[in-house]
Amino acid sequence: MAKVMQPHRQTELSQLAFRHFFEDVGHPINARVAHSTLPMRLSRGPERFHVRPAPLLGEHNHELLAELGVTREEIADLEADGVIGRAPAGYGKKTATA
Repeated sequence: MAKVMQPHRQTELSQLAFRHFFEDVGHPINARVAHSTLPMRLSRGPERFHVRPAPLLGEHNHELLAELGVTREEIADLEADGVIGRAPAGYGKKTATA
């Protein structure tokens, strides 16, 4: 038999803490959070598994599209048409009220 634990309480396990199973990852918008890593360490593996936080919405649009051969003008058109951007579609738009 083994103890059953809720996933959000796994950070309380001393065995996982000893093995550095969780890494604190910061984020420009959200609070620092402990993220799980691999359950083992590789002799030539990375010291840290999470080297950067998750990207923000649209953070790398320009770089990725440029690598794909999209011109600056085309990227500007995509932004103007609302195809790409840094905010969710419809964010900040006012809705009509009856």
